[in-house]
Parts: sequence; structure tokens; C-alpha cells
Amino acid sequence: MSKALVRRNSSKQGLQNLMRLTAQRSIEDAEEVERERRRKSRESLRRRNSGSTPENSSPESEAPEESNT
Repeated sequence: MSKALVRRNSSKQGLQNLMRLTAQRSIEDAEEVERERRRKSRESLRRRNSGSTPENSSPESEAPEESNT
């Protein structure tokens, strides 16, 4: 194989890897935005319920945080 052809294939693979990585990060960013939206919603609900009965605003009634490790 010529050096130019090897370089072109290597460059194409590098570009494909970069595109795959970019897509993965976009998905992770969207997931993070959604987690933050749910967290803010829970906090807002907790503030609205703070004047009502204690069982409505207890930590046990909240959904657990998701973990992506």
C-alpha cells in the first residue's frame, strides 16, 4: 500500500473515531441536562411543600439520584 493510501485510511479512521466520541459526549451532555432538570424540579417541589406536612418533603419520598459510573 502506498504511504498516501495508508495516511488516508488512518485519517478516515481518526475522523470516524472523533465523530463517535463527539456523538457519545452529546448523549452524555443531554443526560446531564435531564438529570439537572429533574433535580431542580425536585428542589422546587420540596420548597413548595416545605409549608405542608413533613412526610411530603422528607428525603425518603424522593427518587434516588441516578449514577453513571
